[in-house]
Order: sequence, then structure tokens, then C-alpha cells
Amino acid sequence: MNTPQPIAFRNMEIQAAATEQGTVQDREKGFEEILASADINISKHAARRLSRRGIHVSSNQAERLVAAIDTASLKGAKTSLVLMKELALVVRIPERTVVTAMSPSAMRNGLVTQIDSAVVI
Repeated sequence: MNTPQPIAFRNMEIQAAATEQGTVQDREKGFEEILASADINISKHAARRLSRRGIHVSSNQAERLVAAIDTASLKGAKTSLVLMKELALVVRIPERTVVTAMSPSAMRNGLVTQIDSAVVI
């Protein structure tokens, strides 16, 4: 059996488990894979925030993020706050880039600046 090969994803690496035939094993897509397939970037700042704050994004949350970005784009948004029950992300919509991430505890001050829209999902 082949060993997993790293796949470069902008500022992160993900592991693709390869079978003997060289295909990716059937498994749930991860956050990075879903965003990569939807051509969504994660800034270095956002990646550090996610890591430092111990925020783990599920594949379900990633899929909802993709849908939120698509919706905001259709409405002409430039910089959106994507607000989920357990996570908030600021996204530059035209560039499809997550620029920062906040956990519920970090959102307690209740102020997010430099956005022109919010998507609550």
C-alpha cells in the first residue's frame, strides 16, 4: 500500500490517503478539500487564528461556508461576516478568501468592523 502523499493547499497541507491503485480512499471530505474544490483561499492570518484558537471546521461547516460565499457574491457583497452558531469568519467575497476567524468566545465583544454584509447560517 502506498503511503499518504501531501497535497499542497495554499497555506496548509492535507494528506490524501492513497490505495494500492493510487486513488483516494472513500472518506468524508475535509475542510481544506472542500474549500480547495470550491476555489476558496484561507489567508495566513486566518489559518493562524484557526490554529491558535483551536477552531476545527467540520466538512458540514465548510459546505455551508461555500454556499454563503456564493450567496454573498450573487448579492454583490465585498467583505462579509459569515456567522454560524459555533464560528464566525470574515471573507473577502470577490477573492473568495477567508481573512479571519473567530470562535464564540472571541465574538463576545460584539463588534466586527470593515464588512459590508453578514450572512447568518
